[in-house]
Amino acid sequence: MAITDKRLFKALSQGDVKAYTSIFKCYYASLLLYVRKLVGDSHAAEDIVQELFCSLWINHERLPEIAMPQHYLYRAARNRSLNWLKNNRTVPIDGLKFHAEDDILADIIEEEVVRKLYKAIHHLPGKCREIFTLKLSGMTNAEVATKLNVTRETVRSQLFRGKKLLAEHILAILALFWSS
Repeated sequence: MAITDKRLFKALSQGDVKAYTSIFKCYYASLLLYVRKLVGDSHAAEDIVQELFCSLWINHERLPEIAMPQHYLYRAARNRSLNWLKNNRTVPIDGLKFHAEDDILADIIEEEVVRKLYKAIHHLPGKCREIFTLKLSGMTNAEVATKLNVTRETVRSQLFRGKKLLAEHILAILALFWSS
């Protein structure tokens, strides 16, 4: 994936809109979760990540050769989050616990897993995918049922079905990993 990311960033630096769109689709959700975890504010996290992607496009011609694009994006998101915390918190920023370099790598790995989970969820059947997405956004089963005009039992059964399909998908990936 890193080689693909490097190619996408190189294409982005040359003004390729499709490369930008691919990077956005690939990283937006996981960067949003990462930033939300850092700043503790969903709306601010959305703003920070959107500004990061706007800046990426606006400054695409000045993008350096990036050896590790994923690390670059997470570092940029972290820096923007720290700036937001510095400007918007009443608690002094030196009182906050910051992540060490190893913690950042662990966060990147965790967010990569989340990104792959969302990608797998995207391949679930229609209603199942819709219910899973709403549940992951924080809705209760009752709220999902009301929003989609289905019964709570339908929500439960679709969640069960989705979990089973995701588990099979993950096991297939692990089987490929362990067989090589």
